[in-house]
Amino acid sequence: MHRLLFVTPVAPDVAAMDGGSRVMAQLIETLAVSHSVGIVYFRGEGDPALGALENVCDVAVELPRAGPWMRKLRAVGGLMIQRPLWASRWWAPQNAERLRAAVELWQPDVVQFEYHVTGQYAASLKGTRAARVLIDHEPGVVASSGDGVGGGPLRRLLATVEARAWEAYERRIYRHVDRVVVFTESDRDAIRHLAGNTPIARIPFATRIPDRPLSAAGTDTDRILFVGNFRHYPNVDAAMRLVRDVFPLVGAEFPGAKLTLIGPDPPDVLRAAAGESIEVPGAVSDVAPYLDSAAVVVAPLRLGGGMRVKVLEALAAGKAVVCTCRAVEGLSVRDREHVRIAETDAEFARAIVSLLSSREERTAMGERAYAWARVHAGWTTVATQYEALYDRIGALHGAPFRLAGEG
Repeated sequence: MHRLLFVTPVAPDVAAMDGGSRVMAQLIETLAVSHSVGIVYFRGEGDPALGALENVCDVAVELPRAGPWMRKLRAVGGLMIQRPLWASRWWAPQNAERLRAAVELWQPDVVQFEYHVTGQYAASLKGTRAARVLIDHEPGVVASSGDGVGGGPLRRLLATVEARAWEAYERRIYRHVDRVVVFTESDRDAIRHLAGNTPIARIPFATRIPDRPLSAAGTDTDRILFVGNFRHYPNVDAAMRLVRDVFPLVGAEFPGAKLTLIGPDPPDVLRAAAGESIEVPGAVSDVAPYLDSAAVVVAPLRLGGGMRVKVLEALAAGKAVVCTCRAVEGLSVRDREHVRIAETDAEFARAIVSLLSSREERTAMGERAYAWARVHAGWTTVATQYEALYDRIGALHGAPFRLAGEG
């Protein structure tokens, strides 16, 4: 049994709207069955507390996140030392001291930093016995590559500065961990030149597989669904692509089609697109009814890295999915068997219309997607891969793993 301490940027929650929060919570719950787990998480004003996950943790430490004005001041100063704006929101020297104190008190075998924004705290654990793992959900050098798309000169300049800051920042934090874990091969290729001598492992995340799928055909047979966190620019780009370029083509062939765009913080330009055939409800308390209703789930993503939680969850729910190759990176799905792959706007529209027009086609695809997910997308195999990783880096540190409760 290992003693594992997770450092997370928010309180993980299996019911959160944010997919990353759900993934972290599910991994911790899975590993807690066989290991002693603890968590150090950041919480700002208005952020939710840890909640149900606290019941499976042997130790839980909450670190304060600065208010908006302090975060802005730190962000400006951070760029001067090549700390990206997003990473600056989570940095506070006193939190590095609190984390080290928690590690010295609980003595974990492994400290696992979730997301690159928490990786900046790995250096504070120098000299402790704990092995250190960084899970880079979406490398900053990948995510920042599209930040200036469609912006004015000032935005493009800021995007260039940010991209350079991410490269310097990730190069620094990788030096202070024993392993970097990414979800896709393309992410591993993107950061290989930054990792130096630190090995990079690829372990895709998983999802909970329901005992039975949702409606494969959809209870609203004209409904197209997109789900994404609109604080993340690649999701904004995908949603606007749907509204401006893809959905008009669909409507010309299938006049009754309706589009629903779900996710927190939709920008004003996206809210303005709402109308008779386009719905933009923002964040919702439960996505499942929308998934059950949808005839087709779409993910026309062309920017960003990592894996897409909502695509995996849609497959596990037994839904027909139309997506780009980028949207299913890290998944062993096949075109026209488990998903429909489309890249151009015209290809997307044709695939959507084909599925909307044929209940049999989308039902069969949804059933195959659910069968694939039951074999390939559960947490058991992923947990085994993490356990093997912990064994390897623990051996390098010469740290004998203990039973829970040992000092």
